[in-house]
Amino acid sequence: MMSGAGNQTTTINPIKQDMPDILLTYQGTVKDGVITLPKRLRKEVVGTFEGKHIEVTFRRKRKRRSSEQNRYYWGVVIPEIVRGLIDLGNEGLQEGSEESKNTAHELLKQELLKNGEEVFTKDGTLFRLPSSTTKCTTVEFEEYLERVRQWAAEYLGIVIPLPNEQTQLFVS
Repeated sequence: MMSGAGNQTTTINPIKQDMPDILLTYQGTVKDGVITLPKRLRKEVVGTFEGKHIEVTFRRKRKRRSSEQNRYYWGVVIPEIVRGLIDLGNEGLQEGSEESKNTAHELLKQELLKNGEEVFTKDGTLFRLPSSTTKCTTVEFEEYLERVRQWAAEYLGIVIPLPNEQTQLFVS
């Protein structure tokens, strides 16, 4: 039997402030017609939702952004974006600065990351928040990286090398 991870998240529904939405997440497998889930699932679900109507959703588990993708992003993409922004006259940025890297990262998320949350205020105003790149699957993160490379070419006039792409160094 698989030990699967169980995560509990509480989010506040912006329309009904007094009713928190509780989300229990479990991982399991389906093999040869048998669904295998953690033993504690029944106890946790009953303890959390006794007497309430519930919704059950099944979906295929996806791999999260890989460490290779993360190293490429922070080691190649972000420094190139910072250099491109500096070259356009953004004097508040500094190459190699953690603050400048984070600024570039936040800019890219705001402009190009498509999996953000929507938050409503009391008066119904909608705010769209960028998500974290850590929530991206490997495929979603690669799609994000492609949008970043396209954006960099269009708005910064730079070409960001692909992962494992050899760049040439010309020495005179």
